[in-house]
Amino acid sequence: MEVFGDRETFAIAFELDARADPLWLEAHACYWIGGRQVGNWDARFTYLPELQADLAPIVKDNGRREAAELWDLSPGEVMKNVLWRLIDDSRAGEVGAIDAPARFVILPGVSAFTGWHALAITRGPEARIVFRHEDWAKAEDFVVEDVVLEGALLACWQRLAALTSPV
Repeated sequence: MEVFGDRETFAIAFELDARADPLWLEAHACYWIGGRQVGNWDARFTYLPELQADLAPIVKDNGRREAAELWDLSPGEVMKNVLWRLIDDSRAGEVGAIDAPARFVILPGVSAFTGWHALAITRGPEARIVFRHEDWAKAEDFVVEDVVLEGALLACWQRLAALTSPV
């Protein structure tokens, strides 16, 4: 298993499946947020080139997650305001217009994360990660240093790029 970051704060983990055809690069994957596993490590396989491609825009959004208007909202309100704006701006909550809401999304859209959502907003050197599985009312949050979040995302993306690039 390769782990990028610290499981007690923020980390991304993946492990190639020994039974899978090496050409397909199938793996288990998950995030760790505040010591809690986020994702379906045991239940799903993830295709590593897809994971790497999905992480590319997330890594590119480094430095663009500042949103003072979201910082003090409850985790559920953060989810509602950002995710509803991604789907339909007219259904958004009370907070003013949020520019480019996709920049807050930090979970790749791969099968290992089916049913999960995770967002990151920053304020100064801190990143507030808001995450949930299925139920809006059960959204949680955890605050880390932004360099911890962005460092793990970048390190994982770089490793995946090395694994998935043609030799």
